[in-house]
Amino acid sequence: MIGFRSILLILHPLLNKHYRLNIMKRLILVRHAKAEIADYEKTDVQRKLIQRGINDAGLMANMINENIPMPSLIVSSNAVRAYQTACIIGEKIGYNVCSIKKIPDFYENVSASDILTFANNEPRCSDSLMVVGHNPWITYVAQHLADRFRESMPTCALVVLEFDALEWDLIEPHSGKVVQYEYPKKYND
Repeated sequence: MIGFRSILLILHPLLNKHYRLNIMKRLILVRHAKAEIADYEKTDVQRKLIQRGINDAGLMANMINENIPMPSLIVSSNAVRAYQTACIIGEKIGYNVCSIKKIPDFYENVSASDILTFANNEPRCSDSLMVVGHNPWITYVAQHLADRFRESMPTCALVVLEFDALEWDLIEPHSGKVVQYEYPKKYND
């Protein structure tokens, strides 16, 4: 017996072509804002944002507020600077900051597959997900999933990708349309 999901997967291209259905997933990738320089007194995970980073996170929150619907879920690496960035953005866009999820596995060496598997298995992540993380992996994930993105993400950069997919696990490499790429230095000279 064929289930409803199977029927939708078969008909999706035809339905979307004729009825312009808005069946998509949105992934917002954010590199953490500018942080303290590493020193011997604290671990890398403990590094906090500096004032410039706090200001830049607020600026990027305004970009999200003006142009992008609120994500279903915001997740962050467990590093202080990434979580602070997520909280500043979350608060400014009206997201419940207490709902931001810290994920220790999103600290280093994260792949596109890791993020898509997480999104597919997370019930709160229906149509959109914001991930706040670190270079180099945040840039690699954006480059791997986007149809045309070859940039290196500076601190507090964000890239918004939209996928024509019913489920997160159906997203293919290089299938994401880049609908927005922002970074603070574009606006601060």
